[in-house]
Amino acid sequence: MEFEIKINGNPLTELVPIEPAKVAIIFYHGFSSSKERTLFRARILCNLGYYVLLPEAIGHGLRRHEMEVDYSKPDRHFWDILIKTITESPDLINYLCKKRGFKPNQIVFAGHSMGAMAAAGVFVKSPMGKLAMFNGGLDYCALADYYNRIFTKYDDKTRQEIMDKIRYYSPKEFLSKLENRDMLLIDGDKDVMVPTKYNEAVIKSLAPFFKDKSRLIYTVLHRTTHEMTIKSFEIFHNWLQEVMKDEQ
Repeated sequence: MEFEIKINGNPLTELVPIEPAKVAIIFYHGFSSSKERTLFRARILCNLGYYVLLPEAIGHGLRRHEMEVDYSKPDRHFWDILIKTITESPDLINYLCKKRGFKPNQIVFAGHSMGAMAAAGVFVKSPMGKLAMFNGGLDYCALADYYNRIFTKYDDKTRQEIMDKIRYYSPKEFLSKLENRDMLLIDGDKDVMVPTKYNEAVIKSLAPFFKDKSRLIYTVLHRTTHEMTIKSFEIFHNWLQEVMKDEQ
């Protein structure tokens, strides 16, 4: 079943499987996308038995009127949208726990591209849940620098303003808060929007925080660009079945 709902006035799509779900997935869409364009992914997950909540990012879809956005490049608005998505998320967590009856550790923060980065930003600020990232970076500052070199070419002052703003939300700056928590990251080896070298560097720094190495899964799919594939869904579903065994 699918429902259009609002939380604090913001539109979301809620997908509820026929059988009572033991896992709730908040799935954040990417830059220039929308919850409507992400609905097919959510339907696949719902058909697999998961409850799914699709937020709409500011400047996108039904919230496009709230911010004027240049979708051709990840400029400074990209980071404003990302931060806004992160700061709105506690209301979604509260809805799932108080209105839908999910336990905190039954919640999975997931997303693609910018949505994956938002999921990671929410995850690092929340002492609960699991994280699944598809083609998104854990190091906001490294990606901001990369985007500035190839897309925006801001002057030093503007670049520093962006860095100062996003550093507080970047998971790379809070590795200890990720210690021994269930994380799945899937990247594509041909992805030029989020090159694998950025997550590879963070994973290397993060590894000492994991006594149980099985809780940190990083997979790079061959011949894959900035996209979610059938293989991604297969890995995601199998991972969920494993990490959620004790939560159901």
